[in-house]
Amino acid sequence: MGIGDVSPHDLRRTAITQAFKQRVPIRHIQRMSGHQDLNTLRLYDLDRENLEDNAINELSYEEAKSV
Repeated sequence: MGIGDVSPHDLRRTAITQAFKQRVPIRHIQRMSGHQDLNTLRLYDLDRENLEDNAINELSYEEAKSV
């Protein structure tokens, strides 16, 4: 009884997507994932609208760009 064809990369992508859905500040997601480049981080968000539709994360996005 295993989890099938699930890779560590799949789990990483799911964790990042869930963090966006839970409105975790982007700087925390960056630290968790090790991705400082926001364009790279966006690639891991399976539901890309999470970043654009979330006003709280948009504020965090601006803050993260200045770091």
